[in-house]
Amino acid sequence: MAEREMAFSGESSSTSAPVTVDDTSSMRTIVNNVVNHPQFRSLLNDAVGSSRQTPEHINRSRTNTNNATTTNSSANLGLGRATYSSPVEEFRSIFRFGSTQGQQGGGTVASFSSIGSSIGSSTRARSRSRNRRSQRSSASTSINPCTNFAREVVLVNSPTDCTTVRGKAKADLMKNGQVISSFDFKKGWSDEEIEKQIGLAFEEKLQGSSFKIKVGVGSQLVEPALMANQRLNGERLCRLFAQKTVWIVPNKCLQPNDQYSIDDIFSESDEENKSPGNCVDSEICELRSLNDEKEVEELPSAPKLSDETNDKSQLEAIFPGETPERIAKALEVGRDMSGAVDFLLCDQNDSDEEIWNSPLASAKSRRLNHLDAMQVFIGDIALPATLEVDLTINRDKSVMQQVIRRYKNPQFKLGAPLNVQFISSGTYEHGIDAGGPTREFFNILMKEIVSSCLNGVKLFEGEIGHLLPVSNYDLVSGHFFELVGKMVLHAIINKCKGLKGISPAAIKYVLNDRRDTVLEDVTLHDIPDPCLRQTLTELLNTPESDLGKFMDSNDECYLGDTLVAAGFPYLEITSSNKLMAYECVLTHNVITKRAVVLDDLKKGLSAERSMGSTLLNLVHQHPDIKQLLFPDADSSIDLQELMKLVDYDVTDDNYKITAKQHMEKYFNVLSERGNSEETLEDLLQFWTAWPGIPAMKEDMKVGFLPNEASQVLAIADACFNSIKIPTCHTDFKEFLKFMDLSVSHGKHTFGRM
Repeated sequence: MAEREMAFSGESSSTSAPVTVDDTSSMRTIVNNVVNHPQFRSLLNDAVGSSRQTPEHINRSRTNTNNATTTNSSANLGLGRATYSSPVEEFRSIFRFGSTQGQQGGGTVASFSSIGSSIGSSTRARSRSRNRRSQRSSASTSINPCTNFAREVVLVNSPTDCTTVRGKAKADLMKNGQVISSFDFKKGWSDEEIEKQIGLAFEEKLQGSSFKIKVGVGSQLVEPALMANQRLNGERLCRLFAQKTVWIVPNKCLQPNDQYSIDDIFSESDEENKSPGNCVDSEICELRSLNDEKEVEELPSAPKLSDETNDKSQLEAIFPGETPERIAKALEVGRDMSGAVDFLLCDQNDSDEEIWNSPLASAKSRRLNHLDAMQVFIGDIALPATLEVDLTINRDKSVMQQVIRRYKNPQFKLGAPLNVQFISSGTYEHGIDAGGPTREFFNILMKEIVSSCLNGVKLFEGEIGHLLPVSNYDLVSGHFFELVGKMVLHAIINKCKGLKGISPAAIKYVLNDRRDTVLEDVTLHDIPDPCLRQTLTELLNTPESDLGKFMDSNDECYLGDTLVAAGFPYLEITSSNKLMAYECVLTHNVITKRAVVLDDLKKGLSAERSMGSTLLNLVHQHPDIKQLLFPDADSSIDLQELMKLVDYDVTDDNYKITAKQHMEKYFNVLSERGNSEETLEDLLQFWTAWPGIPAMKEDMKVGFLPNEASQVLAIADACFNSIKIPTCHTDFKEFLKFMDLSVSHGKHTFGRM
């Protein structure tokens, strides 16, 4: 037999010497010493106790079946003897040589303890893992058919509703009883039972018609994608619609009064929702209701009308806000009903870019004229009177300096109503603000912006009608013109007008934000510097032989530095490119160098939104609003337009009739006067606190004072655009004298004389 040496870590010296397996007596002695050693027995008992298995079981699990020998536990522990054919067999039955490194030649008694512990712990871990898997398996295969779960169920109005509903439209569905926030389902329900229970829940709305169950994916409603052999039972519905709404889409339209439309999203009033235009939806629903069983895939085409009168009446019902002239033009251009509808839905003057950049909600304002659209815009921004802002203005100081801090404060709400109180010569004026003092405040502020200075810095430069914002470092770094834009927007919100006399090129840039669109509006008069203006005039009229002086730095007509500032440092002025040099200098001085401050002005004008639209969006849809933002410098009061707004009190008294005739004659006299006397602007300033026709074209009331000798002067109530004229003057010259006196003394301050 081959010799094998083993070493044990026992304390006995006999165990540390090499051992020959063939030496029977020596081997028996060694084995007895090792087995009976206290340390070995303690370690072995700990290993057996931790694994909770007998050494016999361990030995059987580690012994090859060819070498297995049946022994009892007492023999393996050395507590008893079993019959073995040789000491080697007995030794091998006690110490099995494993395949791991710890059990090969370098093995120790301590390694048996670690092996026993690892076997026990791994056995317990495997046992727990098998138990958990078996529990999960049994739980997954067993379903409690009585388990309830709740989901939100929403019934939409028609089979063509393919998008999810939110906001006010969903609130309307809830009011109509088409939303169940917590519908109880059971996992044991079949697909037929689910349809039955939903049909019972919406029995009044569905009226026996069939429906489909759909799930919301993004903003779209789609049917759940199931395999051919799968049905949407309770368990599958619970999984597919986890934390999702169950959408019920009927196969025919519900009653018309249950429908919602895009006007509901725009929060139109009930009166608008009852307009004749909504009858189209009910007609379509009646057509759909003729087929109860067939699923409706698309809207039926509108019935073709042969009579032109019927076409016109139907278009008037569909588009109640359109004028008869535009409807007639739509029928002429469109040639048929479909073409006419397309014409009315699309503004032919809008480019694709303008259409896509316009907010969806602004489509509502396209049907209105510019004044009605402005009323809607202002009404949506205006805040309640409880948020009123008190503003005290001293006429002896700069109005702009008194209010600039308010506009710099981000907490200042432009929609809050103002309560303006004026101070003149240290005394409060006797005027209560119900609109008049506010208009007076904005009148002074708008004039001061274009004509005065702020801390010695002029804000606008140039001629009246060609005013341009100053590109000053302090104004640019402080974004001051953004505040100017807010001031103009604030004036518009309070039904006043904006800055007067601004350059048309600058206005066009602010409204369009593109430099290439303003080139045709830039003129030589827009250049504020008179010397540069004169030089450019000479450039156009100078012959080719004298063009060199414009590139001579010693000549007073030198344009080299100006071209460098404009971005053309290498441009030489010749006969072939002098026009190009002229346009480069002109565009740079009017627009390019002021682009930053013009952008700030535009940002301030867009500080408030109504239905997603800014004031500039509204100007794109209604160009007439531009005159409210930037009135022309030479705009004068149209007497005929003014007379359309004047509303006299009805009377049959002769004295009042005479006073009315005097007043009409007085209008004509003022319109023909020069600036040396009282003018129409002065009269309207006294009458309405604004030197012009009211921005929103409100009526201007004319009443009559009692026929008394003490009532010789006119009395104005600027807050309500009302004036009372005297009736005691039978002679027009006398009437003219006292009316001029009333206007001259009452146009600047508030209070009774």
